[in-house]
Amino acid sequence: MLIIILFLLILLFTIIEHQRKNNFHQAFFIFSLFSIVLLESIKFDSGMDFWNTYNHYQFFKLNDTRYRYEFLYKYLVFFFRNILNFSYPFFLFFYYSVIYGLYYFSLNKVTKYPISALLLLFACTVGLFGSNRQLLAIALGFFAYVYFLKDKKIFYLAFVLIATLFHYSAFLYVFLLFLDRRISDKIWMVTIVVFLLLNITGFNLKIFNFIIYNFAPEKISDIIRGYNTGFPEMQSNYYMFIIGIIRRSLPIFLMIRYKNFLQDKSYYQLLLNTLFFSLATYVFFFGKLEYMSSRVSIYFIIFEIILYVWLIPVMNKIYKKNYYLLFLILLASIEFVKYVFSGSSPFIPFKTLFFSF
Repeated sequence: MLIIILFLLILLFTIIEHQRKNNFHQAFFIFSLFSIVLLESIKFDSGMDFWNTYNHYQFFKLNDTRYRYEFLYKYLVFFFRNILNFSYPFFLFFYYSVIYGLYYFSLNKVTKYPISALLLLFACTVGLFGSNRQLLAIALGFFAYVYFLKDKKIFYLAFVLIATLFHYSAFLYVFLLFLDRRISDKIWMVTIVVFLLLNITGFNLKIFNFIIYNFAPEKISDIIRGYNTGFPEMQSNYYMFIIGIIRRSLPIFLMIRYKNFLQDKSYYQLLLNTLFFSLATYVFFFGKLEYMSSRVSIYFIIFEIILYVWLIPVMNKIYKKNYYLLFLILLASIEFVKYVFSGSSPFIPFKTLFFSF
């Protein structure tokens, strides 16, 4: 229930943010960010991957081969655990303060409605609540995308490298460098159809394994080999596949539909290409590579937030803002429910150091 209360609180602040007489939206925004950081800090046996990260921290050894954690994460743990001798909750408080500090600057840069953006962000990342390494990698990638990709590509690459040293999968952000150009919508559609055919015929798995086993670093190929062994009989739900395609196609449709209002933004073409790339990778990885789809999707879905908050002033101009806000709240609610109430939820009740609720 605690995580539901937090979501409802951010939702309430989102509504307040759009009231004309509201002068406290930055204070509400900071309070919301702090609340998320606090909840991540005091959790115990809740969220994703808790015991692995907890035991790794509590019994940390640099030469421990049981955990295949990345270089920077290991040395950050070493610094806080072995040098500063901080407890795990204090480590988490610092760690998530960095993550949501990055979002504070990123969301304020892309929109005048940062709480609305945070509501969508929280809803689409809550399924990773507790996934320390990947959440920081995503935050670093998002920050670099917003601040550096257009004009300071060296800085962008530096941030992507740092993100990759917290979670190897963040290397995917390198591909976004090649999307900062005009790419025809027809080319994207052909690409998606080709990826769909590769998926149907099973060649996507062969191509992916060939690239990974022959060109990727040994650590990466070992991880992928483990996934291939661990999920050999993964069953695909093609109804969910269709829903996933619709869900990723919607922001593309909205971006093209309201092109006349948005194309003067410097990031317009880059963001449109990013959303097409998100859809294409989803089509390529779904099915036998579904374990990759689930890990890859969040790296690109998060950029949909930029489009959705860009459209708020557009809808205000055409007198549809209230309907649009209802749509955003519904979208965030569906995403939140999907992650929090799916299967054996690690969030309900939410367990903390002090109580469970």
